[in-house]
Order: sequence, then structure tokens, then C-alpha cells
Amino acid sequence: MFVRLVYERDAFDVMLARSLLVPMPWMLRIIPLTAQVLVWLSRAVLWLLMMLGHVFSGLLSRQMEYAADRYAVQVTGSASFEKMILALAERDVAEHEVQRSLERQWLENRLPSDIPASIARRWTKLSPKKKRNIESSLTSQTTAIFDTHPAPADRIARAVTEGANGCFQSDQPAAQLISDIDALSAQATLTYYKAIFRVRQ
Repeated sequence: MFVRLVYERDAFDVMLARSLLVPMPWMLRIIPLTAQVLVWLSRAVLWLLMMLGHVFSGLLSRQMEYAADRYAVQVTGSASFEKMILALAERDVAEHEVQRSLERQWLENRLPSDIPASIARRWTKLSPKKKRNIESSLTSQTTAIFDTHPAPADRIARAVTEGANGCFQSDQPAAQLISDIDALSAQATLTYYKAIFRVRQ
């Protein structure tokens, strides 16, 4: 709503602009000029309110993310939080690489039947150098004033200050929580293909 009011010009703006093109005495020209200045000032105030709204919206969103992290730390412990953040970043890179290869595989008629499994395999094949680059990228990120999520380094620092031991520890993969993960992944992959490539079963 604020964006439209600030940036979108309406019929009143057009009328003011056209009125200044009509020859008239300078005393009469003051009227549309004054109206334009007042419109500009009102939009400047709305722009300021919009920016403040973005700032507070980002702040509240970041606090919600910290709250979610706090619950995660209470469950798994502060020590495992940094590993989780790094693992998610590595998984995102693996997913991006798999997504980039899908178009080529589609043209070659050899799409994978299980995208989650492909992502997991690509994850295990990430080189140590790439993993170090991912970690370095995470730690170098900073939280900006308009960000909706805190930077990973800030999230990790908050988790460490919690000093929680956690109530559940396990090195087993999360896939074990689903009884038929392979069938579910295959069905999710087919549904994805139908949506993206219009594949028919």
C-alpha cells in the first residue's frame, strides 16, 4: 500500500503537471506549484514511514528467528547448533548444483527419480575446499538493518550464549524418522516434475 502511494503517480499528478504547461500569470502558477510541493512532502513522509516499517518489520522477523533458534538449542544443545547451520548451508549448495543439472538432464531424457537422494549424494561429494569456502562465506556475512533473518554468525553467537545442553542427541540421519522415505521422496520428485516440466505419469 505504501509503495503505491509513494511511487505511483495518479490522475491528480498528471493534472498538476499539465496545468504547468498552460500559459498563465506567475501568480496563478503558484497554485499548482504549491500543490506539487505539498504532494511531494506528503510522499516524503509516507516514504519515511515505509522505511521505518521495513526496519521494524525486519527487526521483529529477526527476533522471531532468534526465538526459533532458542527452541532448537533447547532440544539439541548449543554445541550442535553451529554444525547444523553449516550443514544446512552445505545442503543448500548441493541442492543448487542438482537444480542446475536438471535442465540438462531433462534434455537428455535422464531425470533422477529421487531428487532428495540426488541432493544427499551431491552433498557427500562436496570437496573440502568447497566446504571451507561455504564456512568462510557464512562467517563473513553480517546482519543488515533491513534483513529479515540474522546472519549465520549472529545466530551461532546467540546459540552459544544460551549454553544449553539439549534434551535430545543423536547422530542418526533425520530420514530414519520417516518409515518409507524412498517412496515419499520419489512421489515428491514426480510431483515436482509435473509442476516444473509438465511431466505426465
